Amino acid sequence: MAAAKQKNATTARTAADRMVALSNEPGQRPLAQKVLSIQAKEAQAEAALASGDSEKAIANMNDAVRIEDSIYALSQPPYPPIPAHELYGTLLLRMNRPAQAREQFADSLKRTPRRPMAIFGLARSAQLLSDNQTAAAEYKDFLEVWKNADQSLPEIAAAKQFLASIQTVTR
Repeated sequence: MAAAKQKNATTARTAADRMVALSNEPGQRPLAQKVLSIQAKEAQAEAALASGDSEKAIANMNDAVRIEDSIYALSQPPYPPIPAHELYGTLLLRMNRPAQAREQFADSLKRTPRRPMAIFGLARSAQLLSDNQTAAAEYKDFLEVWKNADQSLPEIAAAKQFLASIQTVTR
């Protein structure tokens, strides 16, 4: 994932291939195999996006959420650590597809309510879609959930900045 974010498509693809190999190793417990498969698909999606293949990235993330949704009950906190729908929403935001991202963040929150980054993603999606009322409500919820978090985090600053900007407009 780090290599993909640095736009190092070759290294990202190599790492994704290793994840695929791990997910296909025999003798794994069924849940472990599914979780590894989810992570392999996510890694493949990031590698595809780093290579400029957005359609392949979307196809891999569709596979990842399908596998995750097939698991009746994930442990809490979620396993893998970032739910596939949340990661998909983040990827879609990077692809400038806020309407699709909004759907993924909403799906993530159905399964893992009150996840701060899913709430933030939902707020960001609404903001990009010029749905300021929803964005404000979601940013307020995000700030409430993370009221004890490090206040220097960029997400907290972004939420506060948005809320301040819409208060200025309504005055």
